[in-house]
Amino acid sequence: MLAEAAEQILPDGGHIERSPMYHCIALEDLLDVVNLLESNPGVVAPEALMPLRDAASRATSFLRAICTGAGDIPLFNDAAFGITPPAADVPAAAGPVRVRQHDV
Repeated sequence: MLAEAAEQILPDGGHIERSPMYHCIALEDLLDVVNLLESNPGVVAPEALMPLRDAASRATSFLRAICTGAGDIPLFNDAAFGITPPAADVPAAAGPVRVRQHDV
């Protein structure tokens, strides 16, 4: 998962495919993994979890930055409404991931 998170979530927080819809799907999955690992201490070392949390934090910030004024994803590069939860709900849909304060 660490290698995939590094490949799928780019340094700017965007998804590698540059599709807002794919970004929502990947972010929701990543948040699920982070929450699952945080809920089961000992499965991975805490330092192994940090890159996943960082990727989730960057991806959450990126999603918030690209959403329209109505809170929707922009419709470009394969994006469509109704495939994922509404963009504003994606971080919440995966549960209470703890992100860095400046990303909230």
